[in-house]
Amino acid sequence: MKTAGYLIPFLLTALFLYIAFKNINLSEAFKLILHSSLPAIILYLVVFFASHFARAVRWKYMLNPVKKEISMLNSFAAVMLGYGFSCVIPRLGELYRGFFFGRWEGISRSTAVGTIVVERIIDMSMFIIAALISVWLYSGDIFNEIAWLKTSLILGFGVIAAASIILIYLIYNKER
Repeated sequence: MKTAGYLIPFLLTALFLYIAFKNINLSEAFKLILHSSLPAIILYLVVFFASHFARAVRWKYMLNPVKKEISMLNSFAAVMLGYGFSCVIPRLGELYRGFFFGRWEGISRSTAVGTIVVERIIDMSMFIIAALISVWLYSGDIFNEIAWLKTSLILGFGVIAAASIILIYLIYNKER
């Protein structure tokens, strides 16, 4: 049974790589990569890994009340695996991240997944704040130029506010 646990992801990876690259001229793609700006590629990789590392650090601190000694390697690996799974089935990676991490660190998987929900609320809140700041800084009349923006901001703020209220309610009434 353990063999299947390793073989199935390998086969799925091979299948999805085949599907992704079957109509791509790989020699042309590699030529483009070789002629790309090396500093730009390095900067991209640094920002890419730094952002995921920051997410892993944030998650580690969120789980600190549950378990004091959490492995940074496990936290980072779980974040990266979550992104990998999300490439195959969007948002499923978030669940897998919690499941893997819970198993690796010996904590409740529901606790790990719960912190991911809180993380998403924080991320969406920051996105809404960034969008509001962008609207405020924009010199034109952005609400007339992008008709759906005002409705989206109001709905997004409402969903975040409702999720935050429900979360606060659940925290204060956890004993019930």
